[in-house]
Amino acid sequence: HDLGRMDRTCPKCRALHWLSERVQKAGSTDLYPLFGICCSDGSIQLPAPPPPPDLLERLFTASTLEARQFREHIRQYNSAFAFTSLGAQVDNSVNQGGGPPVFKIHGELHHRIGSLLPAEGRSPVYAQLYILDPHKASNHRMQRNSELDPDLMYRLGRLISDNHRWARIFKQAHEVFQASNADHVSLQLTVN
Repeated sequence: HDLGRMDRTCPKCRALHWLSERVQKAGSTDLYPLFGICCSDGSIQLPAPPPPPDLLERLFTASTLEARQFREHIRQYNSAFAFTSLGAQVDNSVNQGGGPPVFKIHGELHHRIGSLLPAEGRSPVYAQLYILDPHKASNHRMQRNSELDPDLMYRLGRLISDNHRWARIFKQAHEVFQASNADHVSLQLTVN
């Protein structure tokens, strides 16, 4: 089944839709479709998101070599800066034979965060990288992503460390841990 291109814009909120998602009411035509599932025909209005930091804005919109390479490898950059790893009971039986790969899980999808500090003799990963000096964190990320731009990796790491609230929380938790001289400290993140 092919729905065609997702290139129809809601006139109220500018969300993109497939033509087949248009409402079936007077005034909604193939040429001028109206949609209801995005903004309930304009009754739901969200504030515009804040503008992204300049570095991200340039990487997403510029046509420079750096920006094009960033977009080409965006999944690797995203993975390099992840705070957690994905956890799930994956069912690979659906991938026997031909066809495109399918990601099928049983039960819940969850995030694994691990400890604030890496185990003895292990390299830091995920959120553990956010408590390190930005140069050290960048070097660890580059060990797993040697084909990416090291300067950009450092600048993105600084951007996240300086601006992301969870990065600041992990850094603060590490400072509390160091100051406490305790053998074990528990950090619990709760989201309303």
